[in-house]
Amino acid sequence: GNVVVENINLPYLSNSQLTKFRREHIAFIFQQYHLLNNITGYENVETGAILCKHNDKESQIDLKKMFVEFELEDVMYKYPSQMSGGQQQRISIMRALAKNSNIIFADEPTGALDKKTGIIVMELLKKINQEQGKTIIMVSHDPDVIKYAKRTIYLNKGKIIKDERLNN
Repeated sequence: GNVVVENINLPYLSNSQLTKFRREHIAFIFQQYHLLNNITGYENVETGAILCKHNDKESQIDLKKMFVEFELEDVMYKYPSQMSGGQQQRISIMRALAKNSNIIFADEPTGALDKKTGIIVMELLKKINQEQGKTIIMVSHDPDVIKYAKRTIYLNKGKIIKDERLNN
């Protein structure tokens, strides 16, 4: 079959071409954060910016401003072990955003968070989608995240059982 993303038919790419495509077009938010423990929150976010496909100043994201927007100025220079789970997850999201990709895959981004922090994370993702036009593809078992989605696809044993567009 065909899987066309950004006008590129992915099944016909070699492994190295797929790696390059992912590096240039996709960012990931992991359920378990995958922060680098031996560097600060700022440096973790900066790793996303280093992988950014855009080198012009206009496309670069102001990382310090992002820390203010995410209300994380106080952990900018702390290590992950000095942060709460919610702070680590927001750092993980910021790292994905710093990459400035058009497509963001999020694997259970609220799965390891308390309800209040989960709402904060979902509101941030919704804002990113609406204000920056980023496509967010999320996997979740949490029915509460549906209210943030524009489209929900339900799977059972690898098959689509329901596909609905929402007015969110």
